[in-house]
Amino acid sequence: MKKLGILSAAAFGLMMSAPVAFADDITISVVGPMTGQLATIGDQFKQ
Repeated sequence: MKKLGILSAAAFGLMMSAPVAFADDITISVVGPMTGQLATIGDQFKQ
């Protein structure tokens, strides 16, 4: 019975860690001035 619990915990851990291996980068967009008088603020956004 104890072996079954350990095996179940190990299998659960493997199943829960699998989606992390396939994770992609998250893209976040920002709206702001890129040209004109406030272009310096746009440069800060790019960095």
